[in-house]
Amino acid sequence: MLDATLAVTTDAEAAFALTVENVGSEAVSLSFRDGQRAEFVVERTADGETIWRWSDDRMFSMAVESDALSPGAATTYEATWSAPQSGDYVARAWLTATDTDVEAETAFVVP
Repeated sequence: MLDATLAVTTDAEAAFALTVENVGSEAVSLSFRDGQRAEFVVERTADGETIWRWSDDRMFSMAVESDALSPGAATTYEATWSAPQSGDYVARAWLTATDTDVEAETAFVVP
């Protein structure tokens, strides 16, 4: 069983950290269709419009890959949004592994 948390820090840019932890008693194998491990999206709180997506304009290796998480182990995936505009936002992040539904979200403010 996997659990996820999303942390956001802001100054000149917004930094995102999606931490995924295996809270179960057995190892979990994560299978990925390509080199992307996680996706990060920012939506404006007022209207829900998506204004930033980490994977836009990125290319990923086209190899099937896998990772394993032992019981109690955690891994963190990071992304950075450069020069965000001031405002209230909701960040969402999830693993792009197949056969998993691991997602987290958090509200944040860019002053």
